[in-house]
Amino acid sequence: MISAVDAKALADTSLIREMMHPEHTYFALEISFWGFTLVVLRLYSCSDALRFSLVEVERDH
Repeated sequence: MISAVDAKALADTSLIREMMHPEHTYFALEISFWGFTLVVLRLYSCSDALRFSLVEVERDH
């Protein structure tokens, strides 16, 4: 699993920031395969439907 700091760093990227609002909370799930890591950020809001953002990050070898 990635740390909360790493998840926050991902959330601070422009791709993710565009989807986020202050009322959202989120968590990250890391899944590794074939030397790649998929980081799934699930964004929750009381008034909005569950949103998904899938970020593919190449793992350093």
